[in-house]
Amino acid sequence: IVRLWWEAEITDAAARLAGALRRASGPEMDAAVRGLCALPRGAARAAARAATETAAPAASEALRARLAAASALPPTDVPPLGAWVPATGRADRIRALAPHLAHAPVQLRVRWLEEAAGLV
Repeated sequence: IVRLWWEAEITDAAARLAGALRRASGPEMDAAVRGLCALPRGAARAAARAATETAAPAASEALRARLAAASALPPTDVPPLGAWVPATGRADRIRALAPHLAHAPVQLRVRWLEEAAGLV
């Protein structure tokens, strides 16, 4: 028997998984981004909100940034780089994000470049 999932069920499952993220990189983050990019934008937004509430802060920031870089979230859903907490290790997290910016929307790349320049 094949059971179809309703969009609300998929969104809820995606949000629970994103909320469990503990690291800003690694295979679980890669899988989360790939999976969320395949879902409707509403599911990606719900997952990003859940990550903000329950995931580790660095994981939440990385998830939002990578989803926006993949056009699964609008750039306005990503907080400025200066707001990333804790400030310690922020440069390492930004460096880890850099490879994922290759295909990001131009508006987002320009914004992050300007913000990164202002942080040095």
